[in-house]
Amino acid sequence: MYIKNVVIDGFKSYGKRTEIAGFDQLFNAITGLNGSGKSNILDAICFALGLTNMSLARCTTLRELIFKNGQAGVNKAVVTVTFDNSDKSASPTGYDHLNEIVIRREVHLNSRTKYYVCGQSATNSQVSDLFHSCQLNISNPHFLIMQGRITKVLNMKPKDILGMIEEATGVSMYNDKKIFTQNTIEKKESHLKSIDNLINETILPKLEQLRSEHAVLLDYQNLVSELEKLSKQYTAWQFTQYQQKADHASEMTDDCNNKIKLFKDDIGQLELKQEEISQRIVAIERHNDELSGGRIAELEEELKEEERIEIKETGRLEKLTDSLNEERKKKKDVEKLLAKDDQLKQKKQQEYDNIRQDFDKIEQEYISANAAHERAQKNYEAVTAGKALNEDGDVATSLADQLIKAEEEYNSASTEMKIAKTKLMNFKRDLNEKRSEATKHKAQYDEDNKHIASLEENVNNIKTRLDALDYDDGQYGNLQQEMCATQERLKELSHQLGNEEASVRLNFEYSPIPGFNPSCVRGPICNLFTLKDPKYARAVEAAAGGRLYDIAIDTNDQCKEILDKGHLKRRHNLIALNKVQGRPIDRHTVDAAKKIANDKDVIAIMDLIDYEPHLKSAMQYVFGDTLVAPNVDKAMKITYSNLRKRTVTLDGDIIMPGGDMSGGAVSRQESFLVTLIKLRAKLDEKAQLERRYHELKAKLASTEELRQRYLSLDAEFKHHSSKLDVVRNRLQLTSTHHKLFETVKQLEIDVAELEQKLVELQEVSNRSSNRAKELKTKLNDKEKSHKRELEAAERALAQAKKETDAKKKLIDQRKGKVESLRLEIEDLTKSCEQYCETINRLATVIEEKQNDVNQQMEVVEQVKGHVKKAADKLKEQKEKLREQNEEINKLSKKRDRMGAEINEKRLEIKKIQHQVEQINSEAKDASHAVKTMLRKYDWIAEERHLFGKDNSDYPFNRKDFNIDELTNQVQKLTSAKNALSKTVNQRANMLLSDKEKEAEQLSQRRNLIEQDKDKLIKYMEEVDRKKKDALHKAWLKINVDFNGIFSTFLPNTHAKLELVPGKDILYGLEVKVAFGDVWKESLTELSGGQRSLVALSLVLALLKYNPAPLYILDEVDAALDQNHTQNTGTMIKKHFNRSQFIIVSLKDDMFRNANVLFKTKFVDGKSEVTRYTHSNAK
Repeated sequence: MYIKNVVIDGFKSYGKRTEIAGFDQLFNAITGLNGSGKSNILDAICFALGLTNMSLARCTTLRELIFKNGQAGVNKAVVTVTFDNSDKSASPTGYDHLNEIVIRREVHLNSRTKYYVCGQSATNSQVSDLFHSCQLNISNPHFLIMQGRITKVLNMKPKDILGMIEEATGVSMYNDKKIFTQNTIEKKESHLKSIDNLINETILPKLEQLRSEHAVLLDYQNLVSELEKLSKQYTAWQFTQYQQKADHASEMTDDCNNKIKLFKDDIGQLELKQEEISQRIVAIERHNDELSGGRIAELEEELKEEERIEIKETGRLEKLTDSLNEERKKKKDVEKLLAKDDQLKQKKQQEYDNIRQDFDKIEQEYISANAAHERAQKNYEAVTAGKALNEDGDVATSLADQLIKAEEEYNSASTEMKIAKTKLMNFKRDLNEKRSEATKHKAQYDEDNKHIASLEENVNNIKTRLDALDYDDGQYGNLQQEMCATQERLKELSHQLGNEEASVRLNFEYSPIPGFNPSCVRGPICNLFTLKDPKYARAVEAAAGGRLYDIAIDTNDQCKEILDKGHLKRRHNLIALNKVQGRPIDRHTVDAAKKIANDKDVIAIMDLIDYEPHLKSAMQYVFGDTLVAPNVDKAMKITYSNLRKRTVTLDGDIIMPGGDMSGGAVSRQESFLVTLIKLRAKLDEKAQLERRYHELKAKLASTEELRQRYLSLDAEFKHHSSKLDVVRNRLQLTSTHHKLFETVKQLEIDVAELEQKLVELQEVSNRSSNRAKELKTKLNDKEKSHKRELEAAERALAQAKKETDAKKKLIDQRKGKVESLRLEIEDLTKSCEQYCETINRLATVIEEKQNDVNQQMEVVEQVKGHVKKAADKLKEQKEKLREQNEEINKLSKKRDRMGAEINEKRLEIKKIQHQVEQINSEAKDASHAVKTMLRKYDWIAEERHLFGKDNSDYPFNRKDFNIDELTNQVQKLTSAKNALSKTVNQRANMLLSDKEKEAEQLSQRRNLIEQDKDKLIKYMEEVDRKKKDALHKAWLKINVDFNGIFSTFLPNTHAKLELVPGKDILYGLEVKVAFGDVWKESLTELSGGQRSLVALSLVLALLKYNPAPLYILDEVDAALDQNHTQNTGTMIKKHFNRSQFIIVSLKDDMFRNANVLFKTKFVDGKSEVTRYTHSNAK
């Protein structure tokens, strides 16, 4: 197999498509001026052969292979090499059916590379295998002898020379396989170790843990079962108790009502007897009264009238009180229901939260299981179709496509790793240089830093002192602004108040009196009360009249003292608070006035003002029993009715009972009281502002010294901070060592980033490589692999479906319970909201009724006072007669005893009534509990016929049944369940089964790996033996050719390869040279040209041992003189007639022997090639 032609397009200096055709089967030479592109032809051939080591092509990245790095409109480099494959004996494996093999490789700007073999897309490994099978291994290219190779051979150690022989004999393939086998064994051992670690450190401890948890789970399940049984028994007992209480309530109520009826009958009999005795006593007293002149009859009539009024008002009070108690009882009942429902709701909510949390967990597990089922389904469908899932979980088109993608990722990562390594090497070199240079300036750098540290310490100390002052300059400014604003407002208010106070003229001025207490002077009446609503200002002002300006003073003596000694400048009316009396108005009169006017807005004027309690008599004196009506018509109705009360309208019209009226047109001026209200507001504001002004002034005075210290330290801090910034900036701009250390820091960051990038790229490379190997294994064993994958996919799908169905079933079981609890909670929430609304409404009603009761109690108290007075008078009169009448005394005692007995029976009735209410309440609660339990526990309706039967699960009617013992058992089991539920693993049984299967699978897998490892070790030993035999055979043959070629170059000389003394062939071989019969101790004894001939002779001997179909030599004659160069060309042509040589040379003596000569030249920035045959080469 040999090269027929090469097509280069966009590769390096070949910017346009260049076809190099007509290669000779044996000897081809390429020549041209330096830089004309002759070596680029060799690079293009190597590139097509699958070159990955870019240094052999004299570049660092694939992008550099493109013409002008893709900057000239060329976005890819393409090389196509056509091989003649007519000699089937030397044909690559698998290609003996083709007469021509066309290899095409292209690289794009994104460094992505593609291969084509005979027009079909191929991978790098496929191309590599193709050439490796015919001795053209581009990864270790012994067929490629580049510039300087001869010099390298001279400097090779015994081990390196042995490596050349291994490559020439093809033994390097054994080395590759041995290394691969060793790596495989190491992986197997690592795998075994990881499996052992997994079993010992994870699986076995987990199994023990799960077995323990499984035992705990069984105990927990037994406990839950027992608890459910006892809880049902306890619930059934509770239900029976509630049912019995509800059923027997009516019987107990009837018994109580019968008792009440008997007591009431007895009370009726006693009251009749009491009435008879009273009538007897009255008859006797009348008789005595007739004798005493009829005074008792008059007093009795008065007492009856007062008692009639008392009965009427007391009856009204009782009705109001009963109504109030009824509302309170309703409220209490609703509050009880609310508390019970709220407690039940909280319990249900807690139960719902627990079940919901468990349900959400199961639902999430179902989602995960369903997703796993879908992935398993996709995987099964893909495997059934002969495809597979890629790493992203998507269905790939084929294993071959996945293999191509994995290899491309591997190649891309490898290329990026090489670039990163080159950059890292450069960065590290620069870093070392900069560090070395920075070390020289370290002393100066440390001195500068020390200076900066000193300045920073200074600044920090001042900052600490500033912070310790606890002073805020902004707050000080705010205080100043606030004080100025306060002062301005005070001036404005003082001006306004001066005018307004002069207009109202409320000042009470008198001369100071020695020993007189000024605080006893309260001031004008208008200043001693406040209006509840400004709309009543004109009415209040009209009602008070001139008395608004009367001066209130504590005592009449103080009034006299002021009048006598105060030298008053104006006439004033003085009111002594200890003597003044007013005319109060009772609530009945106000209510009657509202009915007469048919308007709720009718109100007593005393209810329109607020005042201090000790001023009540003065206010009643000023305003009296005056009423306020909305308009004149209603005021007249009230005044001229039988109430005969003075009435004032909102506009200030006054209607007097005597028929007088005052008022008329409404004044457009503002009411005096409204003006006074505004004046008071301004006075209050002024007082507050004055207090605030003094506070601010005191604060500013107290912080002035602190402020001065702060300003001094702040100026010092700014000065030193500025100085520190100047020094830092100067060092950054002018200091060489500072820049050096900054550069070192940046380089250290760059090195760290590149090292991290290399780690990531290595991970990508390893992952892609492992994926590619796995896919190759699958492709090689496609049928069996497909069967195994199909079985595995079926198992995985069945397992996933099983888990999904189990989770779905569990969700369906729990969903009904969750929904039922949610609906119960919603019902209870609505019920609680309704109860709250009812309670709020009842609270409002109770408040209103309580006000009515309080008002009525005041009326009753007044009436009782009148009754008491009348009764006392009557009693006093009767006492005089009773002293003379023994019979009345006896009858009275008998009547009193009957009254005591009546009271006792009435007390018993109240007790029984309270008992009835309690029975009804308990019965209502029991009925509600029965309904709730029936709704909550479905099993009660089905099993209630078994409650209390001896042979059932609910034998609580037996004598040996003890409810306290049952309650204790339930509580203990509940506590134990709650404690266990926090630690028990509900999935322990399932997890234990899975973990035992996993342990068994790992053990089987470990045995298989152990067997594979033993086979690999035996295989490696066999490879080592074959390799040693092949090397020994090749050594003998190469020695003969080495000696013959070298003696041809230099007659009467000898050359050989011999073992290192005391070592076998695997240690390496040494080159020995003899002139005549004298063997040289070292090659250093030879001249430079002689050593080059030795190296060249060895290279040619190696080439001759196992000839490759193609050899590429790049200026190997550079170190040879003219005679030896010509001999080299002649020898190649004569002795290597089974291989194709492509030689780059600048010497005529070399390419004169070539059959075909290619000359390169550089035209318009691009390389061009011209072909010459042997006849016209010159």
